[in-house]
Amino acid sequence: MVKDDWNTKEIIQEHILTNKRLMIRAEYDGAGKSYIPQYMTELGYKVMNVVPTNNLKQECGKGAMTMNKFFGISFGDERLEKFDYSNYDVIVFDEIYFHSVGKLCLIWDFVMNNPDKIIVATGDTK
Repeated sequence: MVKDDWNTKEIIQEHILTNKRLMIRAEYDGAGKSYIPQYMTELGYKVMNVVPTNNLKQECGKGAMTMNKFFGISFGDERLEKFDYSNYDVIVFDEIYFHSVGKLCLIWDFVMNNPDKIIVATGDTK
């Protein structure tokens, strides 16, 4: 349990770095869920945001890619290769509640097969 949800450094130190896994949820958007992983870049961590849609990717800019590109999910005539995430310390699955069960299974497998990575998920419960 987080003692002070406004203390970003404490959340990173006591929860993210200690456990290497964290789900950040809030009832509504704009609660600051994405701020914590963004702050980790200021601490020197290389962070990749994995988002469900191209619109969110455009909002995030550099350091973000879609779930399809990250996992190399091809569709139509376009063939995508899996992304090489080896240079990143932190992988953030943003807006996790947008995903289907199949994609949640891909995320679960990724979490289980990458114990060395810090993995954060964010999502609005509404």
